[in-house]
Amino acid sequence: MDIQIGGKYIIVKHQKEQVAIIDDIYNIDNTVYYSFTYGNFGFHEGSCTANQIRELTDIEKQNQKQFWLLPQQFYQSFPNY
Repeated sequence: MDIQIGGKYIIVKHQKEQVAIIDDIYNIDNTVYYSFTYGNFGFHEGSCTANQIRELTDIEKQNQKQFWLLPQQFYQSFPNY
């Protein structure tokens, strides 16, 4: 899989899935990491390796404009106003 900066992917960690956008690619001690952001009401950041990233399924691609139908299993909080 060719992971692109700015691309939308599903991050899989601890048997939970989250739709996210890849922000950057960096290398630490010869390991490639991908930073990502996620959240619809407040934004959160994270990082992962390539084996924790999967492409959206065809159904998920069709539902991109209906974000509530995409995996949203990571912690999310609402912004304080």
